[in-house]
Amino acid sequence: MAATKTEAKSPDEVMPMGAECVGRRVQSRKNDWRGTIRFFGKVPPTPHDWYGIEWDDPSRGKHSGCHEGVKYFDVAQDGAGSFVKASKLASKFVFGRSFADAFAERYEQALDHAPVERTIDEAVKPGDDMSILSTTRAVAVEFVGAAKISTRLSKLEALDKVGLVREQVASAGVLGHLAGRLDAVRTLDLACNLLTSFDDVAAIAAILPALVELGVADNRFDESRAHAGDAIPLPGLEILVVNRCRLGLAAVAQLAARHQMASLRELHMVESGLTTLDADLGGLGASLRLLDLSYNPLTWAGLAPALRALPHLSTLVLAHTDLDSLDPALGVLPPMLTSLSLAWSKVASPDVLIVLAGLGTLTHLRLHSTPLDALPLGDAALSVRVLVLALMPGLEVFNGGSRISNKERSQAERTFVKYADSLVACELRSAFLARAGELAAKHPDVIEEAAKAATLPPASMLPTAGSGRAGLTLVYGEATKSKRLKLSTQIAKLRTLIGRLFTVAVVDLEGLHLVYSHPSAPGVHYALDDSLVDLGFYNVEDGGVIELCEDAPIEQAYSIHSGALA
Repeated sequence: MAATKTEAKSPDEVMPMGAECVGRRVQSRKNDWRGTIRFFGKVPPTPHDWYGIEWDDPSRGKHSGCHEGVKYFDVAQDGAGSFVKASKLASKFVFGRSFADAFAERYEQALDHAPVERTIDEAVKPGDDMSILSTTRAVAVEFVGAAKISTRLSKLEALDKVGLVREQVASAGVLGHLAGRLDAVRTLDLACNLLTSFDDVAAIAAILPALVELGVADNRFDESRAHAGDAIPLPGLEILVVNRCRLGLAAVAQLAARHQMASLRELHMVESGLTTLDADLGGLGASLRLLDLSYNPLTWAGLAPALRALPHLSTLVLAHTDLDSLDPALGVLPPMLTSLSLAWSKVASPDVLIVLAGLGTLTHLRLHSTPLDALPLGDAALSVRVLVLALMPGLEVFNGGSRISNKERSQAERTFVKYADSLVACELRSAFLARAGELAAKHPDVIEEAAKAATLPPASMLPTAGSGRAGLTLVYGEATKSKRLKLSTQIAKLRTLIGRLFTVAVVDLEGLHLVYSHPSAPGVHYALDDSLVDLGFYNVEDGGVIELCEDAPIEQAYSIHSGALA
């Protein structure tokens, strides 16, 4: 039987001893816990030798490298350390194996034992253990217990992706026999392994001439363990994933320079413990187009200086960060930015929207699940979505979902113009009002409606029937219907209701007007054109008539007298 991952004894798995273990990565034989040995020596008052381990997951630790007040080793995160008795290291942990061995087990040996397909017409040797997969004459049979390998992996030459995740890979190993056999591989995923030197990764990547995407998430790189001699260049690499590797952006920039990653355009650094970013990025700053910094405790002050070194960045992901502002005094967003995510950040001020609008290049924006979502912005009709659509005419998608329609944008602009004066006080309030003025010129009818509504008393002062309902006659052409409607019914909903009652097509309904009259005021008609208010706003009463017609009435004075039009 083939050896398991923890049973194999390749040269890479020969257990080092003592101080030579410091800096090496280990994994528990019982589970997926991984860590780095940071200390070897005596820990008084015991007479034994101990290894100090810094766990990748700090919740696995018991302390921060201290015992009885003495500091034995440092950890990046509090509580991530623990001690293991030297005599138990070999029985509890593995130091990993080479990529060559892991690849042989995962791919080469699996291919040697891949399912064999035959038909009933072919001879089957006595003793073959088989399972019939169909009841037809010519059926495929598969040897029970064979490894389930996709048909696209029938030949190494056909591989376009190699994934060795959680395979205890610690080094490259001997790779000469694989040269020229993996020329189609474009993606390599080595996440959650025991790698410490990026030179090992580069050596593996060197046998993959078509490689464009490299994932090494959840490893821990120590460049003090870099190999002697010139670094292996990776000029074709376009996408690099170093999530949770605890690398800084400057360190990645140094790797990119050392390995000549001139084509690198996409970098993922999720949950890397970053609080600040270095501004000296060398050639990396010129090539990057996408940067994902999600789940890092970054603030704008810690981020802004580095953005100056990323002039060509088009996509920036800052979800789940501590970012709470975009203060222009500290820095500005990259001038070519088209996609930005601030979801689950700490953004709380509407001023951020003015800064984003000033960028002028955004087509995709995410702002959901931020304190700004819960902030009262003024009138209830104002929402973050309304403000964003009104302020950013070039935005195509907001908070994911479908593309913003012209109709939704127009309605948002009209709402913004109408209620901009109610916007909460903020430092850039004047900029909001200036934008409202620009949009007012685009939607002059909104101003006319507002002026007309100004002659009415506040809705709270209007008399209403005790029941809050009014019996009305609805008219369309020669047809009439009687309905008792709530005074809280919005005009927009009323229009939809009348359209359904009289079977008016939606496209036709948009060009028609709602006109109200009452027998108590003969000859007086009034257009119910404000779709955002309700019937009570217009003091609609029992016995009133609402007609759906093509022509709006000539504007007439609207006054309240004994609860009727006059």
